[in-house]
Amino acid sequence: HGNGNRFQSVTTYNVVRITNHPNYNQGSGAYPNDVAVLELSARITDTLPSQQVTMATSTDGNFAGQRCTITGWGRDESGSLPAQLQETDGEIMTNNQCSSWWGNNYNSNAHICITNANTGSCNGDSGGPMVCGNKLVGVTSWGVSGCGTNYPSVYARVSSYYSWI
Repeated sequence: HGNGNRFQSVTTYNVVRITNHPNYNQGSGAYPNDVAVLELSARITDTLPSQQVTMATSTDGNFAGQRCTITGWGRDESGSLPAQLQETDGEIMTNNQCSSWWGNNYNSNAHICITNANTGSCNGDSGGPMVCGNKLVGVTSWGVSGCGTNYPSVYARVSSYYSWI
């Protein structure tokens, strides 16, 4: 993302195909299987090896207790869309901790939660990455209405979809 300015000169890749997960159900509240694969018109070649991440697999563990980074172009605390890519970090919660916040909406096989008392994901961040070290662990899925930080943000757990992807 370079310096993160959405108005800077960028390389554009056309999307050839979007494949939603076959069990995605948008109207179901907690957005189960909230993932899709985008096929691009060309291979992305302008990233440095130090900027590349790999998808987390089930052998990577659950990441609970780790500090991870989330990024996105979603709304800020004033409700505005930012000119700069936003980035923050947070701590990955255990499945029990997240379930105690979200109850039956949370599926420990499909979801992973991150929390930060001051910042989090918001409208427009959907599909954005949660990265722990060099692993893509989650994809922004859903959270509390109004984008508050009083509840953890919920991400689709990438390792659960690794074989499908």
